Amino acid sequence: MTFLFKYLWIIVRKLLPPVLLAAAVLGGTAWWLHRHAVADEVADRATQRQQRDARRAALRESVAQANQRLDRLSLEITAERKRADQADKIAAGLREQESTWDRLVGNPAQQRANAERLAKMERFHADALARIAAAETEATRLTWQRDAQALDLQDLDAAGSAPAAATTTVATATPPSSWAERIDYVAPAWDRVKWVLLGVIVAWFVLPPLFRFARWWRQTGRTPPPANRA
Repeated sequence: MTFLFKYLWIIVRKLLPPVLLAAAVLGGTAWWLHRHAVADEVADRATQRQQRDARRAALRESVAQANQRLDRLSLEITAERKRADQADKIAAGLREQESTWDRLVGNPAQQRANAERLAKMERFHADALARIAAAETEATRLTWQRDAQALDLQDLDAAGSAPAAATTTVATATPPSSWAERIDYVAPAWDRVKWVLLGVIVAWFVLPPLFRFARWWRQTGRTPPPANRA
């Protein structure tokens, strides 16, 4: 029994150092991967937050510009409607002055002047209506664009207020809450260091006997046997 315990102790003493070394290297590599994963996640969140902030600022500026443009268009439409109404009233007055009696006994020069002025007022009225239609079309387009950007801005504000967006440093990042999640990094760590560990373990078991054999060979003064010559 004593011999068995001694034999087992020799085996444990031989295996314990490489096993501890492998565990330390594997655990350290897994920890390093975990910390880098957390840092990468924090960096990604910071980048996404910066992109959201830039997008939010651009949307707010665009919405403000759209509101300013809509205010100007409203003033332009009001002014053009006044011009169109004024031109229409003048044209209506000129039409009232036209009558069969005026055409027969009226002043031809005055009639030509009234006709030219009537045509001018009609063109002015038509141009004003065209400008009103163009301004209303642009106002409708800007309103749709502003409303869509306002919805995007609300989505960005909601995303920015989420708890997941509050993490800014590695220290404030939430680490994995269970060992099962931590063990997920062991497989990538093994892929990174497996050949190095295998080489170290093989060297641990192979090199000492080789060194002892070489030292014994040198101490005994033995030399390799001569090669057979034909």
